[in-house]
Amino acid sequence: MKRFHISSHRIFIIAALVLTISVFLGCGDDDEGGTAQLTATITSPSNDSSFLAGYDAAFTGTAADIDEGPLTGASLVWRSDRDGEFGTGASVTTDILSIGHHTVILTATNSNGAESHDSVHVVIKSAYPDKVRYTYHLDELTRGITVDPRGDVVYVMYDDDSVRILQTSDTSIREQLIVGDGSYSGAATPNGFFLYVTNRYDNTVSVINTVSKEVIDTIPVGQSPHGIVVTPDDRYVYVANADDGTLSVISRLTNGVVNTIPIGFGPYGIATVPDGRSYLYAVNSFDNTVSVVRMATNTVTATIPVGDRPFYIAVTNDGNFAYITNFEGNTVTVLSTHTNEVTATIPVGAGPIHIAATPDGNYIYVTNFDSDTVSVIEIAGNNVIDTIPVGDGPSDIAVSPDGEYVYVANTFDRSVSLIGRSEE
Repeated sequence: MKRFHISSHRIFIIAALVLTISVFLGCGDDDEGGTAQLTATITSPSNDSSFLAGYDAAFTGTAADIDEGPLTGASLVWRSDRDGEFGTGASVTTDILSIGHHTVILTATNSNGAESHDSVHVVIKSAYPDKVRYTYHLDELTRGITVDPRGDVVYVMYDDDSVRILQTSDTSIREQLIVGDGSYSGAATPNGFFLYVTNRYDNTVSVINTVSKEVIDTIPVGQSPHGIVVTPDDRYVYVANADDGTLSVISRLTNGVVNTIPIGFGPYGIATVPDGRSYLYAVNSFDNTVSVVRMATNTVTATIPVGDRPFYIAVTNDGNFAYITNFEGNTVTVLSTHTNEVTATIPVGAGPIHIAATPDGNYIYVTNFDSDTVSVIEIAGNNVIDTIPVGDGPSDIAVSPDGEYVYVANTFDRSVSLIGRSEE
């Protein structure tokens, strides 16, 4: 009779193999807190669903634990990536989600503290969407538009070397003032008593007393002045001279040029940072950059590459971000004013040119010259949430001081579109 002998070395190998197989097959049974035994599922709404702001949005979901069974009540928590937690339980209805894009997350937690998550993307839209509420029909090609800080009138720069004064209360044209050749853009002083207008063909800036409604001064500046801004402290006016690549600095006290700053090639739009940091941003259209100017020394401190053929710029009310239109790129570039770095690029309509920010810090409005529309960008998510048809060749754009209305100068059909909130 033959005896079968197994060495101790072989016994060790077999035992190790059996132990490994046992652990592999039994690993799920002993993982009492693991997520493999807990599953959360959002059953409604479907992805990319939309709801109206201020109205009920319903969310339902389920969660099951292999040991504990279905989870309910406080074990299920609903939250938005924008607005935070808004309910618990298998079914939640809420009307508090803010306008814009949301990722809604359902979190299920079992008694051991293990979690499982599911998410869905939804869009909350305004119940009263922006739309054109009135159109001012005018008699000449419109170029620039500026809202008086007091909110009672709108100034429209015309191609016939004049400025029209529109009364906002009754939509009438109250005055016509003759300025320089090729009037283009305007900027009002903080108190609204004076309006500065660039005249791109005779290289001047006209100064209008808005109380007496007369031109009180004409200031020579650089070649082909376009963008213009009054500093928040009302001490200076900066003018972008497109053809000679400079900024003219005008003293408000003397209405004379006190400095000329070389910047990039083809500056058009300019904007100041409103939070007291004393910086100005100038858009150089022909070299696709933005120059950062420290106004305390009138020196360029940074030059930032942006999109293709940038034109105009708006800075958010908190001063944290600057938005720049890229005419040939059909995009808007977002810059952090703290780091001077590009943080986002947003596709908009065809030929974006002028841009304005709302005073509440929530939205950016962009005129799309080639597609005859206005894009509405939600600042929180940097998404286009609406596209509004306007007139032919929309160029300049301005927001009323209370943020309720947006005025758009439509170049080719000689009109101004009034965009506002409608309850219809």
